[in-house]
Amino acid sequence: MKFKEYLGGFGAGIIVSASVLSVANAITAKPSTTENATSAYISYTITQEDGTKISIDSKKEDVKESESVEETKIASEEIKDETVTEATTKEVITEAATQETQAATGEVTVEIPMGTSASGVFNKLQEAGVITDASDFGKYMYDSGYDTQIRIGTYTLKRGDSYANIAKTITHN
Repeated sequence: MKFKEYLGGFGAGIIVSASVLSVANAITAKPSTTENATSAYISYTITQEDGTKISIDSKKEDVKESESVEETKIASEEIKDETVTEATTKEVITEAATQETQAATGEVTVEIPMGTSASGVFNKLQEAGVITDASDFGKYMYDSGYDTQIRIGTYTLKRGDSYANIAKTITHN
């Protein structure tokens, strides 16, 4: 008899919790017909070759109150496109400045993605100008036992650095 009472109480609990959750979902899932203004704010600083800094601040308020969700979505997509364009421009400027700095110091950034073979890594290092001969470096890595310890990641390496330093850097040893 106690088992039947237990099952009855359990079933009643499930019914009550399902009701509460469905009411909560109905309250929070109401679609609105109007939405507030959408804006995007971007701020960044560009350092020019002569050392002067230019600060750029932009605030977009293209959308006031829209009468429908559709209009707001379209306007938001336009703002996102403008924001992506500005962010891409910033990344290109930053990347160019990084490349200039690395060229002046003789440093190169090399990315080793997941799944790259050891010979693929050696070829990337040769293409980047870090080493002059991929097969020679591969022989060094194999003889030293480093060829199976290469780690994924992005590394800043010096052109013409010793094989030992390069191996220690890309294997975290």
